[in-house]
Amino acid sequence: MNLRLPALSLSLALLFSAPALAVSQSDIDALFAHPPLRDGTDMNQLLQQKTAAVAVPVATPQSLASLQPSAAPVPPGLTSTNFTPTAPAPLPQPSAQAALKNIFDVSYSEAEEAVSAALAERGIADKVSALMDGRKNSAIFSYSQPTHVETRGLQVDKDHTRWSANILFTTLNGEVISAIPAAGHYSEVTEMPVLKRAMHNGEVISEGDIELRDFTANRTRTDMVADLSSLIGKTPVHSVSPFRPIRDTEIAAMPILKRDALVQIDYTVPGMQISTAGQALAAGARGDVIDVRNTTSKKVVRAVITAADRVQVITPTMQTSQLTPAPVPNSANIQ
Repeated sequence: MNLRLPALSLSLALLFSAPALAVSQSDIDALFAHPPLRDGTDMNQLLQQKTAAVAVPVATPQSLASLQPSAAPVPPGLTSTNFTPTAPAPLPQPSAQAALKNIFDVSYSEAEEAVSAALAERGIADKVSALMDGRKNSAIFSYSQPTHVETRGLQVDKDHTRWSANILFTTLNGEVISAIPAAGHYSEVTEMPVLKRAMHNGEVISEGDIELRDFTANRTRTDMVADLSSLIGKTPVHSVSPFRPIRDTEIAAMPILKRDALVQIDYTVPGMQISTAGQALAAGARGDVIDVRNTTSKKVVRAVITAADRVQVITPTMQTSQLTPAPVPNSANIQ
């Protein structure tokens, strides 16, 4: 038997609506007149009083009971003596999670990005990374509409790389919803070339193997490769993992001369140049110094690799700056 309950005139949706928080312009002006301390101890009592959390109304058994009839009507043909009404089933109570499913969250990272942009505009560096004190993985602010993050009253302590500011949360049309004080530290960001994949000795690094990534100052050193072109055409000395800065000592020029290869040995002194045949006792790249054996005298000399099949003997009068690839001598000078 179907029993029809009286219609409910009140929409249950109204039970879960919450008023939006609002901060007056005078409150914001008062906040900016007293910016937060560098250590973040000013917790902005003004806004805490003005924008106290508003409880979200939730349907309770008591409130739902007031909407339900006290007894079901007796169907035609039956008397109240032979009919026992069945209590109506209770209406479902929505969870708090369902009531808040449309909230828009602002993460700590989004707030830090706004501060980083403000620090860069201040001229701290071309790129800056700001971190907030007490940052969490949860949202820093939630609202029922999409929000925009701005910074006001930015203060910078360059000696300690610290910052403090007021972080504003506004609607997309610029209306201020709320604001909080914040403080933290910052680091200069440097763009560094990295490998896209792990590479090993003997593999030639090409432009397609490289990409640029941002790294904070504490992750970079003066002995790291900062120029993308310095990697092209080189090979790892051993193996280099991807997506990290690369030290100068981790890469080397590709060998152009193989071990035991036959080479032409050039010996140059003031007023005379001699060339003879030899054998490389080690592999190397252009500019490397290796041992070379004279195939005629069997004497071993130290020489600089100048080409794939040519070396220049190091003489006592040569300076370190002279250990560079020498020009190929004229055939008329070869005796």
